[in-house]
Amino acid sequence: MIYLILFIIYLLIAIYLFFKNKKKNEKNNEKNKKNYDKFFSIFVFIFSFIMLLEYFVIGNPNNNQLYSILLFFSLYLFVIVPNLFFFKLFDNYFIKSKFIYLIGTIFTFVTMFLLYTLNNYNLTSGLTENNIIQWSSLSVLIQNHIISFFMFIFIAFFMIFLLFINLLSTEAFFKTPIRYGFFILSVFVSSFIIYFLEVKESGIFNQLFAMKNYTNRFIPLTIFISSFSSIISLLGL
Repeated sequence: MIYLILFIIYLLIAIYLFFKNKKKNEKNNEKNKKNYDKFFSIFVFIFSFIMLLEYFVIGNPNNNQLYSILLFFSLYLFVIVPNLFFFKLFDNYFIKSKFIYLIGTIFTFVTMFLLYTLNNYNLTSGLTENNIIQWSSLSVLIQNHIISFFMFIFIAFFMIFLLFINLLSTEAFFKTPIRYGFFILSVFVSSFIIYFLEVKESGIFNQLFAMKNYTNRFIPLTIFISSFSSIISLLGL
């Protein structure tokens, strides 16, 4: 039920942020000013989408093939949509759109290959014994297509880095650093939780080597925690 509630809350926040300064910007004919909330609304929309999918996954633990694939697809959306939407809102940037489009095209082909691959497996995402949701799509890719999956992860992080560089050229990051900083904080919090609740191996070297086995829980938990940045953005922080 918590995922359905969060879906509704985040959807309302996303709509509010998207239209928050629309009239003011149109009146002043401004493209760069006051668009940081509208830009962040894209993240909130995707958070809302993910919460809805996870609600369906938990409600259908034995039959969630489509939802599991869509959850993986949401990672693609989380990376590609903000990068493309950035150029619709801001004129100031360090990395030109042509380069972003090139990397985005490569990322799209890699994602399409992985989505096609996932159709060949029986996916059943759900909750672990510690009530941490796990995405079976990530488990399958790590176990059977690790090279392609790490290529996906590498390009994703590279595009996130490019987006961060471009955000530095606008007021979006400097006006609202807390909401973006919460993303980083969520990574550390998720790592801490996964380590103490999920990691079963003994010995530091065995634990480090086995960390890839917990990616299917680490990524969803990180997204879940970072989604609370939506509430932070509602407060204008």
